[in-house]
Amino acid sequence: MGMATITCKISYEDREKLNRLCDTKGLTTSELIRECIRGEIKKNDLSRQIEELRQMLIPLTSLNISQLVYHVARGSIGAVELAGLQNPDSKKNLNNEIRTIAEKLAHKILSNGGTENE
Repeated sequence: MGMATITCKISYEDREKLNRLCDTKGLTTSELIRECIRGEIKKNDLSRQIEELRQMLIPLTSLNISQLVYHVARGSIGAVELAGLQNPDSKKNLNNEIRTIAEKLAHKILSNGGTENE
């Protein structure tokens, strides 16, 4: 793997602290700086992934419980398609079971103190 050279300026005080940290960790200055850079890159990647996930979930915050359960059930129905059931009646029966379970779950959630946002 090729390496690029980067030059940066730091205060003498920070350089002394950096040298002590390198001695403590048993690393060269370059190794420690590479570790720090990699850590920041990983942290930034994770932050970006979290933000993307948050953006995908924003529409769910406006759903009421019934709608949310419906969408979960629809996702399960999609999984039925992926399961590769060949018999159309089997697919239909499983989809109906999922829909029934989702309706019962929504009813149970709402009857146990949940409120539905209109």
